[in-house]
Amino acid sequence: MPAQRSTQDRVQIKVFSNGVLGDQPKAVKMMKAGELDLAEFNIAPLAEAVPSVKVLTRPFLFRDSKHMFQHIDGPLGTHIENLQGGWRRAENTA
Repeated sequence: MPAQRSTQDRVQIKVFSNGVLGDQPKAVKMMKAGELDLAEFNIAPLAEAVPSVKVLTRPFLFRDSKHMFQHIDGPLGTHIENLQGGWRRAENTA
C-alpha cells in the first residue's frame, strides 16, 4: 500500500469495505470509542456525533450540488466548523 511504503511501514492501513464492521452509525460509535481510526460517513449518521452538521440533513436545503458546495465552502461551512472544532475531517488521533 502507498501509505506503508511512504512511511517505511510506520503507518499500516487495513481497509474494511461493504459494512463488514457494521453500519455507519456503529462505525461512528467505534470511531468515538477509539476502536476505529479513520472512516468515511454519510452526513446523517455523522450528525448524531456532530450535532451542528444536522442542519445539512434538511431536505431541499440546496438547489443542487454547486449551490451546496458554495455554502459549505463559504461562511456557513466556516460557522459550522467553528461550532464543533472541525467537522470536515474527523479522525481518531488517540
